[in-house]
Amino acid sequence: MRRRARTLALLLCLLGTASGVPARADRVVLIVNAASPVTMLDAIDIKRLFMGIPVERGEVTLHAVLNDSDEQLKAVFLQYVVSMSEPAYQRRLLMLTLEQGRRMPAAFADNAQLLAVVAGNTGAVSYAWESAALRNPRVRILRELWHE
Repeated sequence: MRRRARTLALLLCLLGTASGVPARADRVVLIVNAASPVTMLDAIDIKRLFMGIPVERGEVTLHAVLNDSDEQLKAVFLQYVVSMSEPAYQRRLLMLTLEQGRRMPAAFADNAQLLAVVAGNTGAVSYAWESAALRNPRVRILRELWHE
């Protein structure tokens, strides 16, 4: 019985390290424009936002901006924010677009361009590595999404 328990524990440890989220000594944070009136978003609103469903805070309608600048960042986002595989996430966004006429979130492969878009729009919400967000005074960190 002990041997079986040790084997199971070892298997669980191996599965945990093969989760698809690589190790990195940085945090993934939710970012908004520095002048945004938004002070907090809970996990449900964040997921809704990145699933293509607009979220309103006061008179501001928030919209998601996807950060495709880094594969590690994308893996963290898919696993910890939307809890979906990339193909499932893309299908879900496409379904909302086709069935309900919702706009797909804009995606940026260049981190500097993404930060500029968020910095220039009070309704934009995205995610980035904390180190990149801290270097841009025109964006504000709303909350931590993931850390190692």
